[in-house]
Amino acid sequence: MSRQHRFRFTPLLAAAAIATATITPVAQAAPAKGGAATPTDPDAAAADDGAGETADSLSAEAVARFQAKDFEGAVEYFNRAYSLDGNPNFLFNIGRVYEEAGELTKAVEYYERFIKEPGVDLDSRGIALDRLKILRAVIAETAPKEPEPAPVAEPEPEPEPQVIVPEPEPEPEPKSKKGRGLRIAGYTLLGIGGAALVGGGAFGGIALSQSNKLDMTDGYDERQELIRVGQTNATVADALLISGGVLAGTGLVLVLASLRGRKAAKADVQARRRSFAPVLGRDTVGVAVGGRF
Repeated sequence: MSRQHRFRFTPLLAAAAIATATITPVAQAAPAKGGAATPTDPDAAAADDGAGETADSLSAEAVARFQAKDFEGAVEYFNRAYSLDGNPNFLFNIGRVYEEAGELTKAVEYYERFIKEPGVDLDSRGIALDRLKILRAVIAETAPKEPEPAPVAEPEPEPEPQVIVPEPEPEPEPKSKKGRGLRIAGYTLLGIGGAALVGGGAFGGIALSQSNKLDMTDGYDERQELIRVGQTNATVADALLISGGVLAGTGLVLVLASLRGRKAAKADVQARRRSFAPVLGRDTVGVAVGGRF
């Protein structure tokens, strides 16, 4: 009946390798399940490659190469020892050699193989797992970062066709105030002139009545008084009629002038609101008609 062994990783292997840069090969077998400690299988310990080399001698040579910083030689001899013995501790030792050599990816590979091997106790797996966590973190941190893609420049929009539209001419100042002033003055003069004409007519009527009364008066003094008063009233009537006629005529002229100016200004504004201008663009040639309403 074949015997099954659980390989125990001796702490001396890791401690010595870290502290003194040495590796101690361990090929001792752990106690089997449910039994006392048993010596190492003589057949496994004496295994050789036919040239007198055993796993122990190859492991010792690997440790010597490791101490001499011959990492390639150390890996070669540990691999040869593992091919003869199959002890998982040789896998851990190979991972340790690669770790010391700075080849962290290969070190992770052999530590992973070590923890997957059957028969390795939990304490030894825990040590290997701790080293795996550290090495994976170092690899991830030192891995070259991919450069961020350069931002794509957005194409500039094509310029829109330019349309030449002349600026509208400034509108003339409204003449409403001026026209309104003329109309007010005209109506005022019409009113004053009309009042003067009415007053002149009244005084003329009085003078006429006094003239008629003069024909019916025989007394000298009374006739002289009637003549004096009648001449005065006639003079006042003439003055009022003349001044009233002048004022009324002037007022009428001002009113008519203001009305004509208002119509002309309105027509001028309407004409200015309409404009014609050439339009030139990349794809457009023509005439633009502008207007405001």
